Amino acid sequence: MEGLVGYSRRNWLVPIPECDSWDELNSMLLEKCLAEGTRQLRGMEMTIGQAMTVEKPQLLPLPSEQYPCYTLHLMS
Repeated sequence: MEGLVGYSRRNWLVPIPECDSWDELNSMLLEKCLAEGTRQLRGMEMTIGQAMTVEKPQLLPLPSEQYPCYTLHLMS
């Protein structure tokens, strides 16, 4: 996952895209993420999307409750 963050930043956000709004930027990024599913990596027989379809049943389900992914420290 961490490698995908760097790949996305280097390929989609450098140079900084010119957008008129956050919605436009989010739409552009969603389009690029969806297009990744059709990409085939060198040496692989299936696309990224096909591989995800095969792997998805093996993934753990998402938690039923929201997970607080931060720690709040109050300053005194």
